[in-house]
Amino acid sequence: MSADRKKRKVAVVLSGGGAKGAYEVGVLKALRKRKVEPEVYCGTSVGSFNCAMAVSGRTLEEMEDVWVSLTHSRVFKLRFDLKQLLTFDPRPPLRFAVESAKILGGILNDSIRTGMSWWQLIDLDSILVDTSPLADLIRKNVVLDALHRSDKEICIALTRLKPVDSDPLVFVRKKQISHDHILASCSLPLIFPQVNIGAHTYCDGGVVMNSPLKPAIDAQADEIYVVDLTPPPRTYERATLPLAYQVLSAGFSSALRRDIESAHELNRMYLAAHMQGQLVQDKLEISKMDTTPGTEPEISTRHYRYLRIYVIRPDPDPKGIAGFLDFDPQNAKALIQQGEEEAEMTLSRHYEKEMVGPSGKKKMALFSQ
Repeated sequence: MSADRKKRKVAVVLSGGGAKGAYEVGVLKALRKRKVEPEVYCGTSVGSFNCAMAVSGRTLEEMEDVWVSLTHSRVFKLRFDLKQLLTFDPRPPLRFAVESAKILGGILNDSIRTGMSWWQLIDLDSILVDTSPLADLIRKNVVLDALHRSDKEICIALTRLKPVDSDPLVFVRKKQISHDHILASCSLPLIFPQVNIGAHTYCDGGVVMNSPLKPAIDAQADEIYVVDLTPPPRTYERATLPLAYQVLSAGFSSALRRDIESAHELNRMYLAAHMQGQLVQDKLEISKMDTTPGTEPEISTRHYRYLRIYVIRPDPDPKGIAGFLDFDPQNAKALIQQGEEEAEMTLSRHYEKEMVGPSGKKKMALFSQ
């Protein structure tokens, strides 16, 4: 590793993608092989879980063990198993009837209290899916004390649903992160129930930002590795679920491209400033304000820096929308291997490419998309 590269602040951005999150462990293994040591971790959804494990001290081998041991039942379970209802044992159908009556009674009570129709009050994900196994998984594998004491930075993205008059995009940083925040960031709407934390209600951060690049830039990272688990499909399909996935991934891809274009703009301004021999100010920070008449406030400036951004995507995309819930040990092993191999190929293509900097001496790696 060059002396220039050692001076750079490295960040990883891990996106959401459900069971595809095993791929991110493979990418981290590839980075380790190249002696790339991230100082900043930014994540959404399953990416927030992987980030939290890494920052709390889990080794990549331990993270890999977690993923290759996952099954559906260790992440979520259906509250009503239809197979049990088709047995001669009267107890499962009786429990089903009792629970259904409780749910129906609650819906009717809320309908009378609010004046809303019953169908407007049905919360299918809470009724059908129990995410307590995922909550247990997070508590077991993320040591909060270690995370809070870590010298690494971490930021996870959540979508705030309540209160409705506030900004839905929320970034939670190291000292504020709890197990509930990680669970909320992983709570994909219409599949997993939302999470209440205090007076606020949250769901999956991927709803508004699936690849949180901006927090990495704000953390002053200048070498950023983005793992995008939901690239747009290569083919168009009219079937409802594949089409829904295509729409979803198109939105994610568009948001990521906007963030990357903003970073490109920073680079253009950085290069222009050096070529013209000027000092470019990214942000004025008033460090001290003296209110004495006739004095000027002391101003400190933060200079633009050149950003290297590498985007690593699975190719082909593992099983499309079906891959989100494919929690299976063999699938996880295959994804980890795929992530490691494809990260290595991406870095081999771009990592060593260089261009001469504005001074004619300093070399900078090409921007990767």
